[in-house]
Amino acid sequence: MFLLFGITRAYDIDDSLTIGVFVATPSISDAFTQAYVLNNHVFFSFLEHLVYTATGSQGEPVMRMLPTVFAAVSVGMLAYLLTQRWGVVAAISGAAVMATNPMFADIGSQVRGYSLLMLCTIVSTALVIGALRRGGASTGIRVAYALVVAVGVATHLYMLVVVAIHGLLTLADRRVTRRWIVPLLGGIVIGSAAYVRVWRPMRQTADELGRNFRAVFPRDLGYALLGGSVLAVILVAVLVLPPLWNARRDRVIQLGALGVLLAVVGIWIIGPFDLYPRFFLWLLPLTALGVAAAVGRRSRLVILVGAIVVVQLFTTWPRLTQDYIASATVAHVFDRVDAAGGRPCTIDTFASIRLLGYRNEFSLASTREQMGHCTVAVLLGAAPRSRLVRDADATFRYRTVLRARRNGTLWSTVPTRCWLSSRRAGDAACAVVPDPDPAAG
Repeated sequence: MFLLFGITRAYDIDDSLTIGVFVATPSISDAFTQAYVLNNHVFFSFLEHLVYTATGSQGEPVMRMLPTVFAAVSVGMLAYLLTQRWGVVAAISGAAVMATNPMFADIGSQVRGYSLLMLCTIVSTALVIGALRRGGASTGIRVAYALVVAVGVATHLYMLVVVAIHGLLTLADRRVTRRWIVPLLGGIVIGSAAYVRVWRPMRQTADELGRNFRAVFPRDLGYALLGGSVLAVILVAVLVLPPLWNARRDRVIQLGALGVLLAVVGIWIIGPFDLYPRFFLWLLPLTALGVAAAVGRRSRLVILVGAIVVVQLFTTWPRLTQDYIASATVAHVFDRVDAAGGRPCTIDTFASIRLLGYRNEFSLASTREQMGHCTVAVLLGAAPRSRLVRDADATFRYRTVLRARRNGTLWSTVPTRCWLSSRRAGDAACAVVPDPDPAAG
């Protein structure tokens, strides 16, 4: 699967927070007891901690393998389900459009729980719709639904929105509504148990952050779901809107559309401080559904599907193969500085957080005096015009740009080639004078 091309890219801030705070920690229970802002996808962090415990590695390919597998299984499961209704070609078309969607490829392969949330959404929704089509479900199906919902809720609280939509869907058949209440509520209760130790700090954080109404959020969400570029949005809309419109008289489609509309508009109006399109990644199968329906009716539309996949890959490929920030490069530099007896530093809190996926043994130098004790200092992300940057320019003799999608900056007391070249130069220019005050900074 092409997502494997992205498993070696450097960690971004969310990856690093997951690994540094919840995964690469002394206790496997930290996933259920630690909170940092609203970043802990509890059950997924627990699974990643099992991987870390088993392998002893927090390297990118190891940590990204689990979310990539969940993403691959999600695509495969969706393709299988679509095959039952529209055939192999249509199913592959729908799955391909979802798999190459830039948001899915990027977020789905992060060291985060989004791909597991996606998988739980696909499986649980298929169970609900299957029950509606058959007019009921066995005890085993309902138990399976409860367990899948529990995993989804324990991974990400937006699974509660998915479950609410499921409750609305069951209104299409009151027999299913009555028999679905227990598994639905049971899954929520079991999944919510994962938050017993972290609920209070999460609630306090949400209260402190307050509201942040994003007027353009619906536009951004539609843009992300339909391909992440103007051309992709046009092509996908042309392909999926007709079959979705033709299905408007289907009771399940009506209730599903109403549920999605209420969820998106309701959350948008409530305006939580953090509201991003990625929280609605689980809506992407609707796009795949529309694509499969279109190709199932007119097989010639597979040509348009091919064009969409190419356009989306054009946007997706840089996100998969290029480092968003140069965090891996900085971690390598810090290792070499430590080995040379020097002191590595960051000059802002965000740079420190962005390195947690690799290491946490470095100093934070927020004043010029503290920078004077550092051998190197870094800023991850484009360097702003700020006092810290001016102080770093005045303190260090050498400066270079760390190339990434968002460039960083490395300052050094010795030539930066001493840390960035494949082998450290052996001349006197690279000699490091140990800091006489190890407690400084």
